[in-house]
Amino acid sequence: MWRNGGIRVARIGGIAVDIHLSFALVIAWGAWQGWARYGSVEGAAFGILAVLLLFGCVLLHELGHGLQARALGLAVHRITLLPIGGLAELESSPSYYRHELFIALAGPVVNLGLALLLGVIAYLIQPFSLASWPDYLLFLAPQSGRTLLLYTFWVNALLFFSNMLPAFPMDGGRVMRAALAILTDYETGTRLTAWLGRLVAVGIILWVGHGLLSGSNSPNPVLAIAAPLVWAGAQHEEVYVRRRRALVRLEVGSVYRAATDSVAPWEALTPRLAARLERAGGTLPVVVGGRVVGLASIDDVQRALRSRQQRTVAHIMRTQFPVVKPQETLWVALQEMSTYQLAALPVMHGQEFYGIVSLDDIRRSWS
Repeated sequence: MWRNGGIRVARIGGIAVDIHLSFALVIAWGAWQGWARYGSVEGAAFGILAVLLLFGCVLLHELGHGLQARALGLAVHRITLLPIGGLAELESSPSYYRHELFIALAGPVVNLGLALLLGVIAYLIQPFSLASWPDYLLFLAPQSGRTLLLYTFWVNALLFFSNMLPAFPMDGGRVMRAALAILTDYETGTRLTAWLGRLVAVGIILWVGHGLLSGSNSPNPVLAIAAPLVWAGAQHEEVYVRRRRALVRLEVGSVYRAATDSVAPWEALTPRLAARLERAGGTLPVVVGGRVVGLASIDDVQRALRSRQQRTVAHIMRTQFPVVKPQETLWVALQEMSTYQLAALPVMHGQEFYGIVSLDDIRRSWS
């Protein structure tokens, strides 16, 4: 139920949905906003309902990404709802530019469809002006079902336009990168989009600064947070792609360490064993009759030692793990480590055991 600071609340279309524990702060913020605007318990409940509708739209946005990824054959690890939005975690990156384009567009398209549908319904009930958006997004309109309808309409419109900004980490940045990659190449598309993202971040800062100096608007905490996030997202994506380019050019056989030591499953967990693991880089293969049957890590051994229980290697060794071949790329090894949450993998060809490639080995190769 509890996973990485979140609570598993549902599984939709085969995709797990988690809510981060810090989401409680968003609920509290919604209640406070409702109370401050309407001055009653009913107002606080109205604010909470508005926040839940907002994040319901965010969830549908992320499901758009996730279901599109699954339709293209990519596994989706989970969707996590955070106070700053949602995150759909794919187990691997799209291999084709057009796949990244389709996945990136799927989320905003969901919000656009919802905005059009809700806008038409609201207008048929009672015509409204597009200039009235602050009344509904800032809790200035009276409490009513129509207010919630228009609030949800504006939320989806805002999610669509903000996510289509051509800057990382927004979907528009990935759309722009995929389009540029089709015309040039993936790395050039990433570099150009990253610079565009930095320009967007600078533009946000200048706009907020101008408003403060001129007194035309009050400080907006959302925009104050958005600018550094956009800059950091652009920087992270550029570094990530450069790192991947470096790792796909190197093979596991060029960096792995021959395993001169191994452990047996019946060995006792002792401080001496922990010292052996530390000297070996943190991970040793568990070998029986020349066959690798598991991996022993120093973290698992130290955790067992702290519990003061008499155990053997068999109790703590990892038995679910992939293996990599010497001719496979370091990028493949890194992706496998990430998927299985391991710091090292055995290097094998057929039944022949060559040694261990670790996360530290990979890090040294790109530094």
